[in-house]
Formats: sequence, structure tokens, C-alpha cells
Amino acid sequence: MNIKVQFLTNNKEKSCILTVNRHQYIFNMFEGYQRVALNYNMTILSPKAIFLSYKYSMS
Repeated sequence: MNIKVQFLTNNKEKSCILTVNRHQYIFNMFEGYQRVALNYNMTILSPKAIFLSYKYSMS
């Protein structure tokens, strides 16, 4: 079993990326996550689940 934990931040918000056997789970995905991940040369897989830790307002 291969387990990897990574943290990603954009100066205001933080995300935790848990990868277990090539299945990716994202905790607290913030706005601009993909852009920041690409800036850090992180491999972006299709996540199995995304967990939000606060309510987003879509207004």
C-alpha cells in the first residue's frame, strides 16, 4: 500500500491531498487550486472525493 500526504497553500488557504494507491482525496479545495498545483509541478489525478471544510457562497 502506497500512501502520500501533501499540503498546498496559496497564502490564504490550505489544502491537504491524500493519495492512496493512486486514488486521490482532496480536503479543503480552495479557489485557484489547480493553478497553484501546476505552479508546484504537482501531479493532478482525477480525485475520488473532494471534502470541503466550509460553505462556499455562490452569489
